[in-house]
Amino acid sequence: MAEACADEYIIGENETGGIIENTSILGDEVPDSSEQRRKYFSKLENLQKYYFETEHLYTFEFYSNFFSPTKHRIELAPLFSFDLIPYFNGIP
Repeated sequence: MAEACADEYIIGENETGGIIENTSILGDEVPDSSEQRRKYFSKLENLQKYYFETEHLYTFEFYSNFFSPTKHRIELAPLFSFDLIPYFNGIP
């Protein structure tokens, strides 16, 4: 249990409001910055190096209050929201 509390596993928000992420599983060649990481993975040759393994448990955090994962909707205001299911290509 103590290992799960080690600093390298802490994610969330730092004192200035920046997001803290642990991306070490991606390796040293993948940038830490989300902007640089997006650019890195926009290249097909970089993207093809990675895949999901079924024996791992993956978790995702949404840093936006607009997306409702339980409803599969974008909710911008109480009177305006739209369904994302048509964009999921039949999944879920």
